[in-house]
Amino acid sequence: MTHGLVQLFASDAHALKGRKFALREAFFALRAQHGQAKVDQFEQNAEDLLNGLPVMAKGYSRIAEKRKKKFFFF
Repeated sequence: MTHGLVQLFASDAHALKGRKFALREAFFALRAQHGQAKVDQFEQNAEDLLNGLPVMAKGYSRIAEKRKKKFFFF
C-alpha cells in the first residue's frame, strides 16, 4: 500500500467452510488508513476487472533496494 502497488482486494470465496469472508473489514481498514478516495478507486478497479477492462497501476513508487551486507560486522 505504501508504494501504490496494490490495486484491488480479492477473496477465495468459493469454499467458505472454515474461512472467514473479510472484504468488509478490508475496506473499513482501507478507508481508515487511506481515505474514501482510495476505497472508491479499489471498487472501480474491481468493477473494471469484472467487466474485462484494464486495471492500471496509478501513482506507484519504486521500492528502494536494501543493501546486502557482505560480512556480518559491516
